[in-house]
Amino acid sequence: MRKKALVKRKGKPILNHGLWILPLASSLIQAFCLPKKLYLSYPILLTAMKFLKSAQRSFFLCVLHLLFASCMPRPTFNNLSFLGDSITAGYLLSNVNERYATQLSGELGVTEVNGGISGSTLTVAGGNNPVVNRYTSYVRSNGKYVVYIGINDVGRCTNQQFQDALTTVVQGLRTSYTAQDILLCNLAWTSYDNSSTAFFNQHMAFNNILKTTAEAFNTKFCDVYSVTYNQPSLFIGNPPDPDAYSHPNAAGATVIKNALLSVINTPPSTKWIGPSGGNWNNAANWNGGAVPDTNTNVLISTNIVVVSDNAHCRSIQLNTGATITVKNGATLKIHK
Repeated sequence: MRKKALVKRKGKPILNHGLWILPLASSLIQAFCLPKKLYLSYPILLTAMKFLKSAQRSFFLCVLHLLFASCMPRPTFNNLSFLGDSITAGYLLSNVNERYATQLSGELGVTEVNGGISGSTLTVAGGNNPVVNRYTSYVRSNGKYVVYIGINDVGRCTNQQFQDALTTVVQGLRTSYTAQDILLCNLAWTSYDNSSTAFFNQHMAFNNILKTTAEAFNTKFCDVYSVTYNQPSLFIGNPPDPDAYSHPNAAGATVIKNALLSVINTPPSTKWIGPSGGNWNNAANWNGGAVPDTNTNVLISTNIVVVSDNAHCRSIQLNTGATITVKNGATLKIHK
């Protein structure tokens, strides 16, 4: 029987199937697998492929891409829930894949749980499928939760009613999610802002309530208004159509998706709210209701914070007048 395990190329033996290079590929990929260095190893391996035959290159390229895919960053959650109205539902778009929620879930590689209903309001006073009564339907384990609702409440409820309903929703979600797994959005620009002073004033009041509530509960916050402000090209409709410039087109949905993506991908943050001399490791002293971990950015605006046990954070911002006292035997490690 004829056996030819090796062939000669310029006097050097090479395995027929290029298997000799797989251990090298695996070692290099592991060595360079940190996100900042990931692509440094890629050209090295591609250069190595020049010494292989055509069939061997195809085989090696498949393995190479599989190995690289295996060390790319993965989301740390499986489900992404959305609570909203027609914008979240994708009203007037040609297909659901264009809506911001579907784009975002697809890009993150997670399951979309879409709670968007056209005409929905935040408050009961708004009167149409109020989310304050249905937000629990979209709660999922191992997930994050996006709240983008309120434009249909303009002119239908008071600012206090809006605040109360929003507080109820966020407090309810906090029983299932950490504060930093909840993302509140302010409300996109609409042509009504340009045509009605009363509409604009309450729209801005609601946006302020959304922002201050996010700060109070230490949830994440996305400024959708700024990225859509006075850009009719991002919206559907022709004046005087009542829906004109109220619902994003595919391009507008992508702009919203990108704004949300940038916020979701930011590390969690928390702010000291405890008394002077308070203990770092007391969860009640942080506005997120949790002790900072290795991935948390910390803000201490004032007071003395005492570290009496081992503590961790990603970064620390100390404002004027704020100090940290680390007791003997304790450590505070910054991981950034």
